[in-house]
Amino acid sequence: MSDNCVKLFKDGLFETEIAEDDDPKLSKMKKDVVVGVKDTREVDNDFFLVVVKIFDHQQLQNILLVLIKKKDNIQ
Repeated sequence: MSDNCVKLFKDGLFETEIAEDDDPKLSKMKKDVVVGVKDTREVDNDFFLVVVKIFDHQQLQNILLVLIKKKDNIQ
């Protein structure tokens, strides 16, 4: 989740009551928020996603080995 999403949640701007006919792909807000160039009370959930790098086991192992070698060189 993005920092914006966390801030909006902490500020209590998300609607917490969900009706049966509400679109699950949208987050409802208690007040208007600016998304792009327009004010809205419904925000696509994808707006709050953040791209993160995914490592496989080999990549993680290589990163750990580099960090261990750097630590050993420092001491």
